[in-house]
Amino acid sequence: MIKLWRRELHIWEKRVSIPIEGPAATAASALVIAALGIFLLRSAIEPPAYLPFLKDSFNRILYGVVGSHLILQALRFCRKKPEEVSRAEISPFRRRAFYDTIVLYSKIPGCSRFQEDIMQNLSNISVIRDLLTRYGFTFSKALGQNFLINPSVCPRMAELGGAAPGTGMIEIGAGIGVLTAELAKRADKVVCVEIDSRLLPILDETLADFDNIKIVNNDVLKVDLHQLIAEEFAGMEVAVCANLPYYITSPILMYLLEEKLPIRSITVMVQKEAAARLTAEPGTREVGAISIALRYYCTPSVLFQVSRGSFMPAPDVDSTVIRLDLLPEPDVRVRDEALFFQTVKAAFSQRRKTLPNCVSGFFHLPKAEVTALLEAAEIPATARAEQLSMEQFGALCEALYDHGLRGTPGAFSE
Repeated sequence: MIKLWRRELHIWEKRVSIPIEGPAATAASALVIAALGIFLLRSAIEPPAYLPFLKDSFNRILYGVVGSHLILQALRFCRKKPEEVSRAEISPFRRRAFYDTIVLYSKIPGCSRFQEDIMQNLSNISVIRDLLTRYGFTFSKALGQNFLINPSVCPRMAELGGAAPGTGMIEIGAGIGVLTAELAKRADKVVCVEIDSRLLPILDETLADFDNIKIVNNDVLKVDLHQLIAEEFAGMEVAVCANLPYYITSPILMYLLEEKLPIRSITVMVQKEAAARLTAEPGTREVGAISIALRYYCTPSVLFQVSRGSFMPAPDVDSTVIRLDLLPEPDVRVRDEALFFQTVKAAFSQRRKTLPNCVSGFFHLPKAEVTALLEAAEIPATARAEQLSMEQFGALCEALYDHGLRGTPGAFSE
């Protein structure tokens, strides 16, 4: 016997919880469904001005069919006693009957307006909670999962990230598919690399109306991106667009850049403080080793800010969307790229100390030799890493190379 001690009724975007039981709960549920059915049926007969897409006869017929179905379901439901109502019949009301109606309707080809409504609803906290509850999904702190609930962010990211006809987009981490859908609306094809297999059935539902999306269930750091681009994006310009987990921002960015992929840009949302370091100019106090490493490969720029309240669950910090426009060739020419990155890492290894102390300790060289190398590169021995330009880092690298040092590939990311 099912006891309806508490029934949650979801009407449009509002949640109303009423502690009712027995026949009252049954009648209230039936009333909500009947009201929705009457609204749909009446809209099909006399389309209101705010639903201009219902002027099309095909849409009006389908609206009427869905409305009539809901009314019949409500009548059948209220005729039953509470103990005769199955869980399967209760669940639609607990999953937002109106949202389920939209999902049903949107699967009919040509109903693009309803597809837009679904993606708009996927920025609504109530809809997201119901969707995740239905699939038994819980957020993983280990994966740094925070889903966007600000409906203006993803369209803006997709536009500024370069999604357009003739392009292919790589997304890292799909979440529930809000940014994925915005990319798919604009680009020819989207390939999303999602590590969490629990999200796959959710994405099957939320992205069901798109035929230009492919989900790859894997860790992006283990994916052969050269092969993926060759197989999925033949003849297309390719860009990356992603909302990156805070804890793995730098490793992912360096992996994408060090692989020297045939991509034109990387647009990512990162922690605000991380964005300041990633885009810092050489010679400023904010600059760090990652700042110099990125500028070797690309030109970084800040696009816009995103407040912490734009996420569910809300993180402790605000975010920033940045874009990295890849350079055809590095502005700094060196004979050993690996040694260049190790030189940068060495220079920033002890921020408060001067270069002779940092470089000699990192490479196990006598301080006098390092001072002589700095003099050969025309760099003051009293300088610190944040005071150097890209050209000076290149000159120091070349001086170390002439001294017999060689770089170790991948050492920067260690």
